[in-house]
Amino acid sequence: MKIKLVPAVLLTILLVFLCSCGVYQMAHEPHQISIYPSESGSAYRLDAWEEETFELVNDYRENKGLNRLIENEGLCQLARIRAIEAQISWGHYGPNSILNQATGESYCPDCGGLGENLARDFNTPQATLGAWIDSPAHKEILEGGYTWGCIGASRNGNRIYTTLITGRKE
Repeated sequence: MKIKLVPAVLLTILLVFLCSCGVYQMAHEPHQISIYPSESGSAYRLDAWEEETFELVNDYRENKGLNRLIENEGLCQLARIRAIEAQISWGHYGPNSILNQATGESYCPDCGGLGENLARDFNTPQATLGAWIDSPAHKEILEGGYTWGCIGASRNGNRIYTTLITGRKE
């Protein structure tokens, strides 16, 4: 009997932890929570943060003579999952990392290649984009020959995590 209780106890502890840091709520309602104050004093909901960041990325690409990225629902799901995962394990690795070919095939079967930019601790979508532009590796993703893309965002306390996932046709 004690052996059967151990998984339940561990699951309960994990759930309490995830609820306390906000991950559980974000995984189930990523756009219904999180109003984040910007430097100007206005507030962002996560869906507005994602939309504005995506629009800024597309404006940047267009100004460089590149195509605008087409929003792809599979990549949107992956971007939001990766934004949540980044809270737990910062970096381009993790269960749903784009480095795992099966991940890309699961979320975007038509994609022949994926790119990922991560950001945290920026107070505005403009600051997030600026940081990506200032980083050669991130700028390469912004200016890459991609067809589709999407932004995902999550929040834990005062820290916002932003992920751009891009995909190109095979």
